[in-house]
Amino acid sequence: MKVCWNLTNECNSNCIHCFRNLEETSLTFEENKNIIENIDGSVDFISFSGGEALLYDSFFDLVKQAKKKGIGCSLTTNAKLLNEDNIPELIEYLDRITFSIEEVDDRLNAIMGRGTEYCRHLKKVILFIRKLNPEFFIKVNTVVTKQNINRIKDIYDFLIDLNVNTWVIKRFCPYRQIAKSNENSLIISDEEFNNLINKVNKYELINTIVEDYRKVEEQLVITASGNLIIGRNHEDVVL
Repeated sequence: MKVCWNLTNECNSNCIHCFRNLEETSLTFEENKNIIENIDGSVDFISFSGGEALLYDSFFDLVKQAKKKGIGCSLTTNAKLLNEDNIPELIEYLDRITFSIEEVDDRLNAIMGRGTEYCRHLKKVILFIRKLNPEFFIKVNTVVTKQNINRIKDIYDFLIDLNVNTWVIKRFCPYRQIAKSNENSLIISDEEFNNLINKVNKYELINTIVEDYRKVEEQLVITASGNLIIGRNHEDVVL
């Protein structure tokens, strides 16, 4: 069984489509270590996320603890904290890394909350990983909104030369605080979503997956405060 673990709701981006829970605080390393002990045997893969999981002080220690239990680990990150000093250790313990990208233009990235120079830095990070380990699994997530639906081809062109393994295009989900407050300006219609699928099916140079927002809600999530939740009708259900 796979779970997404939102270690922290702190983030160094301010994305307008984000659905992190701003009201929860993170557990201590010992508390999170205890969670790993409790899920050992029932969970075989953890996708660490946030917020920005790398802002959690004991991130590396927690990954190492999970790996000791034989649990596969991945990280979803905006890459802002990654550099040539910490990447070697990261890819030594992780099975994959997922990067997020919604725009390739600096001005538009600033508007959407990623900040300027985002894609330039992301490209350097991916190329450095490929230099260290050409076989390391790299995935890219893109959330599609009204703001970027007509520029998805630009992201495709950007990713072609980076040799990513999988590109997942996710339909924007008005789930939780920030995302829900921006629903009217970001949500796309069923017709727009279906048209997008038809266009993306022609992108043959990258393994591309398109997911409806229901896929976001269906995943099991461990929250920053240690609850196990699943989404139903854009609301959290604590399990």
